[in-house]
Amino acid sequence: MHKREMKFPLQHTVSRGLVSFLAFSVATVLASPSNAFPFYHGYDQDTQPETQAQGAEDAVVVKLNNRLRFVPREIRINVGDTVEWRNVESIAHTVTADFARVANRRSVELPDSAEPFDSGWVRRGQTFRYTFTEPGVYRYVCLPHEGRGMLGTVIVG
Repeated sequence: MHKREMKFPLQHTVSRGLVSFLAFSVATVLASPSNAFPFYHGYDQDTQPETQAQGAEDAVVVKLNNRLRFVPREIRINVGDTVEWRNVESIAHTVTADFARVANRRSVELPDSAEPFDSGWVRRGQTFRYTFTEPGVYRYVCLPHEGRGMLGTVIVG
């Protein structure tokens, strides 16, 4: 008896190659968010958002995660309180309440007297802090994940 060689049709080989290419492409996009979303013109890729060395005991913490959610999605704070957004996983995000930057203006809400804000990229382990000085409702988004429903709300009383 002699061994039979298994030959795969060309279609199978091309399909495997395509799957490998797509997997590599997705991994590359997730690893380099500044190149993955060229429409986002926030901070340059080398500019880091402000990171505070102090603990969060003086701030309300909202986590950014790989499930494309702000956790908690809605918080209530007092005027003068600080919120710290903390990226606890691997996908980079933004914290953006700026009508000029979002895809859908209805995704953002600011009190009339409040200034827009944008964190720039917040990568794994980084934080962005913002102190709310005006009462009202602030709705914000993660720019690259706005269409996937990554929205949050801060109600300042």
